[in-house]
Amino acid sequence: MFMLLVISFFVDMSFESYIKVTKTLQNLTHVTGVIKNERYIKIFHYVNRFQRSYYEDVLVFSIEGCTDEFGFLINNNNYEDLTKVRFAGDNKIMDIFYDKSGKKIKDNITLHTFDLKIDNISYIKIEDIQKPYKIAFLIFSLASVILLAITFLGIKSMTSKNN
Repeated sequence: MFMLLVISFFVDMSFESYIKVTKTLQNLTHVTGVIKNERYIKIFHYVNRFQRSYYEDVLVFSIEGCTDEFGFLINNNNYEDLTKVRFAGDNKIMDIFYDKSGKKIKDNITLHTFDLKIDNISYIKIEDIQKPYKIAFLIFSLASVILLAITFLGIKSMTSKNN
């Protein structure tokens, strides 16, 4: 029974990774518009009783005509590049592809950005987002198959000893 739980965990993680890998620009929500607001917020991460909870800075953009806002965590590779973009008095155009169905943090802010350009300068590319998910998909899929094979061989060995 324990092995079935472990295998189901690896299968679930493999499935979640597969969903991210199969995202394409065609099946994501696309918004283009003038950036109307840039702000910083802090979100609270409650981890668990064995690790310390912490606050994390989030850079948030909003676009004219769009109800969703777009957040970028401080540990995001592009966070520093995005903080260097100056918006004062300029009509900066943001071209963004994101997963509208993804979980939101507070105030309708999504962290599920897959592709981002500001004034035709690319900051986030879908290929860069998908690369770690491809690796995770391969690892979790292989682990699932290997654990399933080990479990099958163990069950077969136990039943042959009983006969």
